[in-house]
Amino acid sequence: MKDKVEKKVYAFKTKYDEGFTNDEIDKLLKSFPEVSRERLSEAIGVVTCMTKEGQTIIFRRDIAMALSCCVENRDMHWYEFD
Repeated sequence: MKDKVEKKVYAFKTKYDEGFTNDEIDKLLKSFPEVSRERLSEAIGVVTCMTKEGQTIIFRRDIAMALSCCVENRDMHWYEFD
């Protein structure tokens, strides 16, 4: 399942190569109706992000990891943190 999630995340067209804006995260979640925005936010927790042109960007790797945890209905393992 993780591979499927990662493929979707990395193939998803975003404005910035580095990652996702909040609006883009909402659009991505339409492909995963079983995952609420609230659950994804809990899974993301506290991550490093960046700001570009006034937009907060969450890195693809962080979205892929959090979304994988949500789809697999589990918490992140200690070794998955970066």
